Amino acid sequence: MSRYDTVVSGGRVVLPGLAEPAEVAIGIRGGRVAAIAEDIPSSEAEEVVDAGGLHVLPGAVDSHFHIGIYRPIEEDAASETESSLVGGATSVISYFRTGSHYLNRVGPYREILPEVLGRTRGRAHTDYGFHIAPMTTAQLDEIDWMAGEAGVPSFKYYMFYKGLNLAASSTDAACSSASALSRSAGSKVWRALVTSASNLGLLI
Repeated sequence: MSRYDTVVSGGRVVLPGLAEPAEVAIGIRGGRVAAIAEDIPSSEAEEVVDAGGLHVLPGAVDSHFHIGIYRPIEEDAASETESSLVGGATSVISYFRTGSHYLNRVGPYREILPEVLGRTRGRAHTDYGFHIAPMTTAQLDEIDWMAGEAGVPSFKYYMFYKGLNLAASSTDAACSSASALSRSAGSKVWRALVTSASNLGLLI
């Protein structure tokens, strides 16, 4: 059995901290970069990709994405992430909220988020994550759960619209500009960011 699934060799690889691309080989195993070295023998790979004369770049992250806003999540997850790969983005962070568009549903994220994840799973061609908007006062109480257990690293908090009801049938949106709610949401979002950073080994 070969040490690597694929080796990319002969290319000029863009690496962090280097002013110029480096002429190195990349060993890939299990879909991940497993080694970067001056040379990796072709005998150690199932497949060798000759990148001679080419630049090799890390995949970009598209942090502004909308899977399922106008079409079913399953369709968007497949087609839109495939398009992302063409542009060099290998990871996407997709916005999601309850209410109009997306699933056209209101309610707790504990019920809705698993459905979103289930409809996306196995269909995306890139890595992906979700950027969640708490749309009701009840959903604010779910932020700790989303950040700590559900794996949501990013939140969108609307600080404007002044009563424009983005939460569809919910009346809670009308009080979104109230200072008490703002303080509560800000505190919860900040605590969620600290939790997410800690889980990723980051310091903020």
